[in-house]
Amino acid sequence: MEMTIMQAIVFGIVQGVTEFLPISSSGHIVLAQYFFGIEDPQMSFVFALHMGSLLAVVMYFWRDWLNLVHIKKDMKVYQDNPHLLWLIVVATIPSVAVGLFIGDFVENLVFSKVVVAFLILCGSVVLFVCDRIFSKKRTLKHINVKNSFIIGLFQIVALIPGVSRSGMTISGARMCGFNRVDAARFSFLISVPIIIGAGILMIKSAVFSEFTVQVFVGTVASFIVSICTIHYFLALIRKVSYAIFLYYSIVFFIITCCVVYLG
Repeated sequence: MEMTIMQAIVFGIVQGVTEFLPISSSGHIVLAQYFFGIEDPQMSFVFALHMGSLLAVVMYFWRDWLNLVHIKKDMKVYQDNPHLLWLIVVATIPSVAVGLFIGDFVENLVFSKVVVAFLILCGSVVLFVCDRIFSKKRTLKHINVKNSFIIGLFQIVALIPGVSRSGMTISGARMCGFNRVDAARFSFLISVPIIIGAGILMIKSAVFSEFTVQVFVGTVASFIVSICTIHYFLALIRKVSYAIFLYYSIVFFIITCCVVYLG
């Protein structure tokens, strides 16, 4: 079944919302494919969706990146922790190392729609527990190599389709005692090398013989929605706990089960 422009926009919206919320973008994309009756979108289209999210997170945190590479030094957090760029690298190493060994195996994993929804729910439970149990006062100026490595270990779990990368890394950061905003901020910063790495892997399988309208509108939708999601998510978690994502995941799991088994 050929993808329509409207479906491409919906895929872009799904990617933009779920890439940075702790509810798994890959899981929701798989379920969107199921509901649209699209067995497997072209790899070039999936690559374009991820590039929309990548551009969004780079542009939204452009001041942060300038400070991290010492082009600008007007943000106190980076003056207090001048090694943050290297700590981002440390957090990235575990998932890259493991991904190089089991990447092909994980890529070929095929889970049922119910299992994907269940994994999304499990990730939300982990985030909820880490958010409730552990200390909540540390900021990024206190992050060290040990913290970064632990967060990186959590990110390995997100190699499993249906497990949220942001959900796992935020859980790891919360377990290390970081406040909600800085936990999410660090998660977003370390998403850049991960999305770039995923994009490089996708390029090997992608065919870019033609640039379709669907690819363009999907990328634009992913970019715009990703920026909005990052902005409002950071504002939201200043006021509420991550429990809302657990509630969402429970409802989402129930609906998925009903559609698959009763639909």
